[in-house]
Amino acid sequence: SLMRPRFLIELVDKSLAIAINRGHTSVSEKDMEGALKLHSNYLVSDFAYEIRDVSGLSEDIFYGFIGTPDLMTSEEVLKAISYSCSNENCQKAFDLLVWYGFIGLAKSSDERLFIFETNYDSKRMKVEIQRAGDDALFCVHPAFMRGLNS
Repeated sequence: SLMRPRFLIELVDKSLAIAINRGHTSVSEKDMEGALKLHSNYLVSDFAYEIRDVSGLSEDIFYGFIGTPDLMTSEEVLKAISYSCSNENCQKAFDLLVWYGFIGLAKSSDERLFIFETNYDSKRMKVEIQRAGDDALFCVHPAFMRGLNS
């Protein structure tokens, strides 16, 4: 889930609904996996329409990330973005995807930094990315990837 309380509540709600629909007396691991997939699909479509409405970018912007590696260079991220937007809008789209928490910075092999961990301070996030330099690696938040890769 992303760092928004309503998303955690929705994920729990989906888990309970799946368990009830399957006739389970408690939530199983399979119920939770199903809820994670549903929630991820919801995030992809909900954020896609929000990005379209806010920025005018295509709601298909996330689909360029299907099958991408876990860690990507900025060039690889821009290539995935270019699936649905013109070259002149790619940097704008990149910045927006960072702000929405879709793209994060891989600070090390096991540490990821997403915008919500900077209290949505976009200036701080930009500085973190600049400090990483040309060797910066980026990742897509796992909450989205389950829906994109299923």
